[in-house]
Amino acid sequence: MHLIDVSCVLHEAGFGFDLLFTFEKNDYFGNEVLKKTFVMTKQNVIEKCEGTEISWKDGKDVTKKKIKKKSKNKKTGNKTVTKTVEQESFFNFFKTIEMPDEKALEKPKDEGDEEEKDVGELMDIDFDLGNEFKDQLIPLALEYYMEVIEEEVESDDDCCDDDGHHHGHGHGHGDDDDEDEPPQ
Repeated sequence: MHLIDVSCVLHEAGFGFDLLFTFEKNDYFGNEVLKKTFVMTKQNVIEKCEGTEISWKDGKDVTKKKIKKKSKNKKTGNKTVTKTVEQESFFNFFKTIEMPDEKALEKPKDEGDEEEKDVGELMDIDFDLGNEFKDQLIPLALEYYMEVIEEEVESDDDCCDDDGHHHGHGHGHGDDDDEDEPPQ
């Protein structure tokens, strides 16, 4: 599955925008264009992050993986259960995120609730990524492609003063562990 184009369309009303990702025909999903819409009536205040529902082909959803768990039961014996769970993927960016209504916010959370991040935090993460596409990647795509602009590698141990002089004890290399893994 190859990405052909990424474009941005600013909304005429409000401050929102759409990101359009165009893909060539592929074996994973039927959509040709995946869209992420950021709805904002005030600058930098996100009301909704609306994504395209991806039409995954059978068994090709890269946002989910199957895991096998052994369940121990004294009456029925040991069983292997296959469970589908979420996994990290670029394509999770296309999920719709909405602020819950006030009634939903008033309900106490269950102790067993597996929600790792609140909705506001998820919207902020999506918005930050969307802004990177809108403000950096799309307008500077040719420069990135021609390697005129090099990606910055951040390290917690490195720090620079205003003159660009390093005075940390890090070596400036990023996490190299993911180099051999296929993209998700």
